[in-house]
Amino acid sequence: MAIRHFFRTAALSTSVFVIAGLSAGASTAAPAPSDGASGANGDRVSSAAQMAAPSRITISASAKIVRWPNKVTVRGTVTDQNGNPSANASVLLWARPAGIYDYRVSSYKTDGQGRLFASRRPERKTVYFWRTPNETAKSGNRQVAVRPALTSRYSGTRIRQSTALVVTGASSPTRAGTPVLLQRKSGSTWLIVDRTRIKTASSSPTPQARYRLTFKAIKKGKRTFRVVVPADGGRARAINPRRVVTFV
Repeated sequence: MAIRHFFRTAALSTSVFVIAGLSAGASTAAPAPSDGASGANGDRVSSAAQMAAPSRITISASAKIVRWPNKVTVRGTVTDQNGNPSANASVLLWARPAGIYDYRVSSYKTDGQGRLFASRRPERKTVYFWRTPNETAKSGNRQVAVRPALTSRYSGTRIRQSTALVVTGASSPTRAGTPVLLQRKSGSTWLIVDRTRIKTASSSPTPQARYRLTFKAIKKGKRTFRVVVPADGGRARAINPRRVVTFV
C-alpha cells in the first residue's frame, strides 16, 4: 500500500510538473508582438480615427448685417473625409473684429448631425471662422457688419423761424469721436447743416452716447431732416427716419 501510494504520488507530481512547465514555457517563450504587427494594428486604429475625424467645415450666418443690439447666429457643419457628419466633435470659433487681431471666442460641440451653432453680438464688423483644435480643418470666412442703434428727438415739428431747431439723441456702439450729422433734404440730395462728435465710447445695449445738433431757418416753410452716423470704427452707417419740420 505504501509503495502504490508512493508511485501514485510521484506520477501525480510529475504530471503537475510537466503541465506547469508547459504553461510557463508557453508564457515565457511566446514571441512578443513585432513592431510590424503593432504598427499594423496601430495603422488600422489611426485610419479609423482619421476617417471619423473632422475633415471639412462649412460656415454661414443668419445675417450679413445686424442692427445693434441684435445678435447673429454663426452656423457650421462638420463632416469627415467620407462626407459623413462628425458628431460630438470639438470645434473652435474664431473672430477677427475690424482693426483688431484674431482671437478665439469659445469651443463648441457638434450635434448628432455634425452641426454647430453660436450666438454672437459683434460690436463692429467682424469676420468669423471655425477651426479644429489641432488645426487640421478650417472653414472659410464669414463677415458680419454692425449698424449702430440711433435715436433722435426733435424740439418740435412746428417752430417759429426765429427759434432754432434742436435735435438730441444717442447712439451705441460708438467710439469717442464718432461723428453725427444733421442733414436737410434739398431736391434729391442731402445737405449737412450741422455736425458734432460723440464724446464718450459706449457699447451699451441701449443707446447711451449722447449728441446735440441745431438748425436755424432763414426762411419760413417746410424742411425735411434726418440724423446720420457715418460708417465709422468698423461699423456701418446708421440713418434715422426723416422728419418734416415747419418753420412759421
